[in-house]
Amino acid sequence: MGWCLRVAASRSFHFLVSGGLAWALVGAAARAEPLVPGDLLVVTDLGQLVSVDPATGDTTPFGSLPNAAGSRLAFDAAGDVLVRDGATGALLRVDADSAEVTPIAEGDFLAGSSAIAVGVARDGADVLVTAEIVAPPSVGRVVRVDAAGDQHLVSEGTYRPTAIAVEADGSILVTSRSFVLDAVTYPDGGLLRIDPDTGDESVVTSGQLLEAEPIDVEVLSNGTIALLDAAGVVLVDPVTGVQSSPPPPTSVDPDIDVDLLTGFTTDGAGGYFLTAGHDVVSQTYPGSVIRVVPGGAASSTTEPSALTSPVDVAVVVPAPEPGAPWLLAVGAALLVSRRCLAPS
Repeated sequence: MGWCLRVAASRSFHFLVSGGLAWALVGAAARAEPLVPGDLLVVTDLGQLVSVDPATGDTTPFGSLPNAAGSRLAFDAAGDVLVRDGATGALLRVDADSAEVTPIAEGDFLAGSSAIAVGVARDGADVLVTAEIVAPPSVGRVVRVDAAGDQHLVSEGTYRPTAIAVEADGSILVTSRSFVLDAVTYPDGGLLRIDPDTGDESVVTSGQLLEAEPIDVEVLSNGTIALLDAAGVVLVDPVTGVQSSPPPPTSVDPDIDVDLLTGFTTDGAGGYFLTAGHDVVSQTYPGSVIRVVPGGAASSTTEPSALTSPVDVAVVVPAPEPGAPWLLAVGAALLVSRRCLAPS
């Protein structure tokens, strides 16, 4: 795979599940500062939301959740945080200024979703989430949650989703730990593409350079798909599914100490940030944020043990400018029109 962060063979995440959604509504910890656009936000298995200054590596507690349990992070159109409740599968919004937690959707198609399959992504004014129903055989779902909080089932099949992203044309990408499609079993998982209108599934890629089941996915500005597995980042051609390795960095910070990779996000400048852990023991582990520039430097953004059990990182997005809600409404109307006019 070229240069990557080698990690321990064990990928046994130990998720802490306690409390419930009601606790989330009243138990958010006081935060020091509102989120700053351009900073990083990290979510941990312990439910901590921590902001990170990417220039200095300083960390600031922002808020907390009772059951983050491996949830991916995303931001909605207003610049607020989207995250999942690991015990109930509920979709939660965390206010970017106050850290107040509000449930957007719970139950129905999200009921019984597994704490280890909690992908979330924004698609215009809607939010797309994954759900895994663990009663055998394992059933994976992609659910669209609209602005009113109503749920709409997009797809359902024999797959075990871990993360979700949206391509420029609206196609949905889902990483899966394993899946069955057209009577073919892919035990080591890979990447599925789901038609947002029909729910039809197709395989984008599997195997090749992937050394383990993929756990996160991003779409780069040029359309290339970036996957994260336990060993590092793999690039995927969106048309052919052919995998390639990012160029190796020319230098590696000696402070980087990694046994486990858990999440990543692009930095908007050709590099990416990774959440990583080391000395993995029991249910919690010390961890950090690392920045990697392919063909450049791999450096520690935070101190090696600055975080406890980090599982994902996202770049904080700005709130929309005045007038942006009107533009967003127009864009959403156009998207609905496109889907209504699409041939069945």
